[in-house]
Amino acid sequence: MLARASLQEADLRNANLNRSELQGANLTSADASGATLLDATLDGANLYKTDLRNASLQRASLKQADLREANLENANLTLANLQEAYLTSTKLGNAQLNQADFSLALLTDADLRKSDLSGADFRGAILRGADLTGANLQDANLLGAVGITASQICSAGSVARIQLDDSLRNEVQILCGASR
Repeated sequence: MLARASLQEADLRNANLNRSELQGANLTSADASGATLLDATLDGANLYKTDLRNASLQRASLKQADLREANLENANLTLANLQEAYLTSTKLGNAQLNQADFSLALLTDADLRKSDLSGADFRGAILRGADLTGANLQDANLLGAVGITASQICSAGSVARIQLDDSLRNEVQILCGASR
């Protein structure tokens, strides 16, 4: 069990950390690129500036985790729980985030370009300045999301069956056309 462990700047490249209990652990600036963390628990963990490129975090729990400025490009976070997580300026480009739970998460200035966010839950999340260019938002729930604009939605690649507040839906239809 690695709960509350200090793993700052640790070399965890390609490590098998499946089902690890890392809640409250400090992994600031660690290199965990290519690591597998399937079903891992990282609730409240400090992952500030951690390199998680190409990591596998399916079904991982990252509730209230600090992922500011972390690099999760090409990572797989399918079904991950990121409720109330801090993802300011986090790189999530090309990531698999289908059915991930981002409810009440802070995603200010996050890079979500070309990521798969199909079925993701963003209820109450803050998405001010998040880059959704080319992202798949099919079936995503953005009801109550804060700071998201129609232009952000219009920049996404797919928005079929997206759930939006009525006022935002109207803005998207005006800006992007009725087909959106």
